[in-house]
Amino acid sequence: MKWRGMNNVHTALIAVFALMLSAVDAAAQINAKMYCWKNKAGKTECGDKVPYENQASAIRELNKQGVVTTRSAALTPEERKRREIVEDRHN
Repeated sequence: MKWRGMNNVHTALIAVFALMLSAVDAAAQINAKMYCWKNKAGKTECGDKVPYENQASAIRELNKQGVVTTRSAALTPEERKRREIVEDRHN
């Protein structure tokens, strides 16, 4: 009889753990930011992180409703060159 009760406790603990993981994942998705940028082919791409090769392009940050909250202008050729110089020094 005790064994059956322990089985229910284990099942309840597993259910609580799964629920906690779901809550953590949901919280992370609520706070996740979405970015959109143009790739080298000129097509708009969106994701939660801007790829390194597209970080010099104009980037829009969207909130969870899809409304643009922040815009950053594309880097000028001079800014790109300065950025490359700094990156080369760090490598």
